[in-house]
Amino acid sequence: MRRAVWLPLLAIAMLGCVMGCGGPKMGTVTGKVTVHGKPIPRGILSFVPVQGAPHPAAIVDGKYDTGEIPVGEYRLTVTINMVPGAPTTKANASQQTNIGAGLGAADAAPPPKKTAAAPAQLDGKYSSADTSGLKFTVDPGANTFDVPDLK
Repeated sequence: MRRAVWLPLLAIAMLGCVMGCGGPKMGTVTGKVTVHGKPIPRGILSFVPVQGAPHPAAIVDGKYDTGEIPVGEYRLTVTINMVPGAPTTKANASQQTNIGAGLGAADAAPPPKKTAAAPAQLDGKYSSADTSGLKFTVDPGANTFDVPDLK
């Protein structure tokens, strides 16, 4: 009789673990980022969740790849890294002095091509999740999101 009581309880506990165990669902996002129609040679696109830490993705030659991040709604920020000779805005000049401008192994990307033209200035509103106006919902699996051309 004891066995008859414990078997269903054990089955329910195992089913709960199988359904509830496994961590958060993940997705990846790839895409392009342009300013005035030109690819950003080097920068950071950050996916900022409602709660938790941002998930930064390096922009190299106008393309990015987030790797795996939790599914859900994100607000986005975009910053352009300082590349010798690249124009900056007053808003991004002070905050980007030491962000991986082609540090090779330090930022997991080769230095930008010498022929890469720097994009026009980026409006400072894109450096804050509160003012950028950029949003994206990450679904499970592979996602593609080309950021609307920034002005």
